Amino acid sequence: MIRLISLLTTIFLLLFSFSQNKERFETYNADYTKADLLFKKAETLSLTANYNEELEEKLNKEALNLFLTIIPAVEKNKDDSLLFHCYYKTGILYHYFDSLSRALDYYKKAINQQGKNISLADSFFFKPYLFAGSVYYSTEKFDSSLFYYQQANRILNKYSTPLQETQRLYNRLGAIYFETGNYKQAKNYFEKALSVLETGNPFYKEFLFNYKNNIASAHIKLEEYPEAFAIYQSMLRGKINRNEIFHNLGQISLIQDKNIDALNYFNQVNYNDNRKQMLLNDIGHVYFNLKKYDSANFYFAISEIENTKWNSNNKNNQHGINLRYRANLLNEEGKFEEAVSRFQLAIIQFDNDYNENNFYKNPESFSGVFSYINLFKALTGKAIAFENWYSKTKDQKKLEASLNTYHAAFKLADYVERSYNSDEARLFLNKIKYTAHNKPIAISLQLYELTNDKKFLEDAYYFDQLNKASLLSLNTEETSVRRKSIKDSSLYQQESFYKTSITRLSLKAAQISDSVQLQQLKSSIRDFEIELGKVIENINVSTSLSAAHLSNRIPSVDGVKKILDENTALLSYHLSETEIVIFGITKNSFFHYRNPINAIFYQRIDSLRRMLNNSSGIFRNQIAVFSAELYSYLITPIQLKISSAKRLVIIPDDELHYLPFDVLIDPEK
Repeated sequence: MIRLISLLTTIFLLLFSFSQNKERFETYNADYTKADLLFKKAETLSLTANYNEELEEKLNKEALNLFLTIIPAVEKNKDDSLLFHCYYKTGILYHYFDSLSRALDYYKKAINQQGKNISLADSFFFKPYLFAGSVYYSTEKFDSSLFYYQQANRILNKYSTPLQETQRLYNRLGAIYFETGNYKQAKNYFEKALSVLETGNPFYKEFLFNYKNNIASAHIKLEEYPEAFAIYQSMLRGKINRNEIFHNLGQISLIQDKNIDALNYFNQVNYNDNRKQMLLNDIGHVYFNLKKYDSANFYFAISEIENTKWNSNNKNNQHGINLRYRANLLNEEGKFEEAVSRFQLAIIQFDNDYNENNFYKNPESFSGVFSYINLFKALTGKAIAFENWYSKTKDQKKLEASLNTYHAAFKLADYVERSYNSDEARLFLNKIKYTAHNKPIAISLQLYELTNDKKFLEDAYYFDQLNKASLLSLNTEETSVRRKSIKDSSLYQQESFYKTSITRLSLKAAQISDSVQLQQLKSSIRDFEIELGKVIENINVSTSLSAAHLSNRIPSVDGVKKILDENTALLSYHLSETEIVIFGITKNSFFHYRNPINAIFYQRIDSLRRMLNNSSGIFRNQIAVFSAELYSYLITPIQLKISSAKRLVIIPDDELHYLPFDVLIDPEK
């Protein structure tokens, strides 16, 4: 009897508990339905013609309060599927109210439901990952942002058709890569965003414009100008943001030396904000290219007035560009002292830490440089103006100032190579050889012939070696050596992270003129540079490479002498359009030779190369003639200086890379 009473009591309690649970479930399920209804009503309200922001905010606030009320009960009953929806929508509502830290907490709670025993497909977790990434993105925690976006992308890759908001993910990934200087990858993701954009999307036109604009911007950064031009042309049909499109078309035309086309596009732009300063600079640049210097000066002067209106006394790139353009104009007009002075002012604008007005001085070190390409152009422009000034006055101090300025420019290039990780930096470093290296070699040799001071000849040799192996290729070779002996591979991940962070902040700083924000960015860049320096030191220790070895990647003349034996000579050739320079180093000597050349010299190299590739032997006699002729250019002038050498180390240049020196023959054949 007692056992029966006990059993009946247990059954009653179970039934009572089940009844209570059922009642609680029905209660919070009803509340969830009500909250979800409010949530969806607010969501659709933003798409209606009579959008009411106050009503949207009211609905969202009511929905948020309901979700927060029922979440404890849902957590207690471990209703994981419903809990996911509560967490996710609460995150969205906190996101709406700009409470980002709380939004992130709830997105993460929703994500943590993944893998639990709930009947939700992976696709449900796509948006929490996406929106968590968005929170990190908006708070500039790019590493975390990229992690969550990549998790969303992994989910997306499991499905054959795009999920809702797929285009948003691709665009955001593109934006991250763009802001960190990886323009190739940015372009890929922008194109993917465009490819999945549905015409039925209520914001189709706006998204279409933005995605096309992003793709074109990436093309410009990669110097793929025809592709960017075609995209901007297609965007004109949309009749949105025509000022920006015409301006971009004009800038591309200007880069491609289509000056009249550029002017036509610029004349269709009508800005009423600080962009007018940039437009006026561009128009002035067109007139400069057309050698209409009065008109150029007129537009540069108006641009300077615009700078005063919008930027007060703050440093900014457009003012620096204006100063550099006007310096170029003064240089063309033969006003070399004024040109040098104006270039110095431009340098001050482009280097946030530099304020030296004495134009005989240059930045000695670089940190947090925000516009390195413009700064490099200002330095090399100043060097050219100094050289022209010397030609007019024959004052040797001006020629030495020119060479010193080139040294500063290439210190900057070395800083960029060591600190930046972007497609733009790689393009910049690769172009230096063809835009700036020949000049300092010629000036160094000129100073050596004026003074007979060996330091200038060593300068010429140094710039020649930079010309042979660009900073970029030196870094590639150095990295290869280090990777083979590295003990801690995570150090390279840290190095890449700090370089990418410096690049991102520098690119951002280039768009800002507010002094407070610039100071904050400069401080952050310096912090990253300090950490990058520590990582590089650790890499050097791990690979047993000294800091001195890494900082002196171009061996000095004395350094080369020490590693040569008595029977070996090193010959390094430098070619310009009009002369060949031979630098020679033996165990006990360092010498050079200069000889004029013309188009026939280059024709001989090309002809000999083609004849050697013909296996029939019909050109044997002609090969002997050309080989002897090239020998007279390349070996005969320095033959006595290397007469004791039994082995030659040849460092060729440009077309000489195609020439096998083994086939050269002396007059005795």
